[in-house]
Amino acid sequence: MLDDAGEELLVVDPSAATVEELVAVATEADGELPEIRLVADDGVLKDVMDDFIVASNAADLVEAGTLSLRTSSEAGG
Repeated sequence: MLDDAGEELLVVDPSAATVEELVAVATEADGELPEIRLVADDGVLKDVMDDFIVASNAADLVEAGTLSLRTSSEAGG
């Protein structure tokens, strides 16, 4: 899935299931990942990050510089 993304992947307004799957796929991926920039509704991110495993994996991806998370309100203003 992420192999064809190029150097950067921009994900805008994903569902909670999409965020969870993206974090799972990126966590399990072998090799180099694109920079993943995710812009989601605040409520969606809060709901997804209530799951400790997803939040922990997302934090690892952020720390590695692979993932950046923004809420729609941050991106708009």
